[in-house]
Amino acid sequence: MSLRSSDNSMCQIPAEDYEVDRAFRHKYFTPTIYLNDIGMLRLARFVDYNVHIRPICIILDPAMQRLVEDGMTLTATGWGLTDVGSESSVLQEASILVMNRNLCSDLYNVPVGLNQICAGDSETNTCSGDSGGPLGGIVNYYGEPKFVQYGLTSFGDKECRAPSVYTDLSTYSGWIEMVVNVYGT
Repeated sequence: MSLRSSDNSMCQIPAEDYEVDRAFRHKYFTPTIYLNDIGMLRLARFVDYNVHIRPICIILDPAMQRLVEDGMTLTATGWGLTDVGSESSVLQEASILVMNRNLCSDLYNVPVGLNQICAGDSETNTCSGDSGGPLGGIVNYYGEPKFVQYGLTSFGDKECRAPSVYTDLSTYSGWIEMVVNVYGT
């Protein structure tokens, strides 16, 4: 696994490589309908943070859950395919609107539940290669604006011309805390 800044070309500082010590997949992951599409990696060594590699906040406080609402604008990032059909050497960022879950449920003919977020449209969304990438936004955290990761890119349209579905991290706070506490990730 490599951690890098926003450009993976040869002009940037080299990526930091970290070996994965252990992988954790949610025990109720259902790949046919992307239910519980979440996992965590325990790295073999601690990450050395610097100006290019920083942690991101996630919401674990149960009082702060269910903050994502239809019509909200969030930011998706990834290295996946662009509108020209090739992978990008520069980290892509897109502002996308949260849509009603029923839209994605009808579009993909799978249940999209409260543990998922439907976002994007025919023009702006995530694409192949973005899976597992972050979906974030600003939250008022006890009076302070904070950028937090709300979700993970889960699945979407093969042609990248429709909303995508994201795993809602706030609904997995108990699972995340359990993995961290039990396995020391």
